[in-house]
Amino acid sequence: MKRNIRIIVMGAFVINALIGCSKQNEVPDSTTKLLHAIVESPNEELYHAQPTEIGIGTGVPDEEEIDATQKAVEEEKNAWDETVGDCFAKGMFDTFLNSQERIYFLGASDVNGCQTSVKKIELVEKNDNIQHIKVTVQAETSDYKEAETKDFETE
Repeated sequence: MKRNIRIIVMGAFVINALIGCSKQNEVPDSTTKLLHAIVESPNEELYHAQPTEIGIGTGVPDEEEIDATQKAVEEEKNAWDETVGDCFAKGMFDTFLNSQERIYFLGASDVNGCQTSVKKIELVEKNDNIQHIKVTVQAETSDYKEAETKDFETE
């Protein structure tokens, strides 16, 4: 009887250890959520290109144009905050919002007229403060399908 109890306890311990190890090797939900938001397009809530003319020979925008642009920027910021704001440590959301990585895929898919989606996310390496994540992205146009792999580093 004592032996059976020991076997059950040891079995539970091994299962618990294996479950804990597998969770350490998974990409966190917040990172997965963020990568989907950055990559999947078209997404007009998170990215809407509004070309602006600048330089010599261009007119000065009137107050209505300036107000409309500021409103669009604020709406986009709110959409990003609602979608992925909870994925960041305090004070880091604005850093992300001002980064080019935020619109890398969304902008490229808009310019090239294609749809992009996440096909696979896997944790390559993890240490105390850095995760190396491999993201397989599929870009589809009406003519062909092309898969591209892009590595992201999160801290």
